[in-house]
Amino acid sequence: MNFYFAYVIYVFLCGLLLVLHWDVKVGEDETKGWFESSTLIVIAHPDDETMFFGPLLVSLISNSPDKIFILCLTSGDFYGLGAIRSIELITAVQQIGLPKVNLFLTDQFRDGFDQHWNSSLISLIVEEKIRNHNITHVITFDEFGVSHHPNHRDTHSFIKVFSSSSGQLATSVKFFLLESVSLHRKYLSFLDIPISLIDIEINDWLSNHKYPNQRKWFFGLTPSKYLKLVRALYAHESQMVWFRKVYSILSRYMFMNTLTDYNR
Repeated sequence: MNFYFAYVIYVFLCGLLLVLHWDVKVGEDETKGWFESSTLIVIAHPDDETMFFGPLLVSLISNSPDKIFILCLTSGDFYGLGAIRSIELITAVQQIGLPKVNLFLTDQFRDGFDQHWNSSLISLIVEEKIRNHNITHVITFDEFGVSHHPNHRDTHSFIKVFSSSSGQLATSVKFFLLESVSLHRKYLSFLDIPISLIDIEINDWLSNHKYPNQRKWFFGLTPSKYLKLVRALYAHESQMVWFRKVYSILSRYMFMNTLTDYNR
């Protein structure tokens, strides 16, 4: 009985945090820098932007839509639906508020679990976008790619190549990684909010006292912005099978993102 009472209290507190918590939690002295920076988000497939990076994307676009850019590395043509999925991607990001001209879609890579993507080629494509649009922040998957999808992990792999081959440009760009969490946390939905916030606070303390290059950032959504993200996810009509509908409710990546520094 005590367990169920504690569970109800926990769910209530999580709901309260969801309603009352500010949209984005970063170091107070750095919040302004996030929203004033030109940011490039590098994803693997159409729908990655809503399934994984949604809270981050909605938060940044709500504050500075003209400074946010998305680079999608494939049209998601595994089932021959590349043209349809490309159109759905455009519709989805426009629903969030991203200008169409800020979306870049390259079809130089094939979608698939058995496909290996060339890190050097990805690095060259990213470098071109950085130079052309004065990008200062680049965000992509971490080495686990949230779902361990090979294309997600290959998307991450370009950073090391870029850092070693782009000279002075590489030192002027900050890289951030979308944190992959354990499976049980991944499907805690908004109930992961307290866990993530406690983790952020512990990490802030460690970064201030022991590990200065181990910062984390939290981006969360209010209920109204969560619904906005769900509508954008549903714009990917060709992909909305039953388990993706369940994902939109149970995945913590629909409610929050945590980013980590990339340590060169």
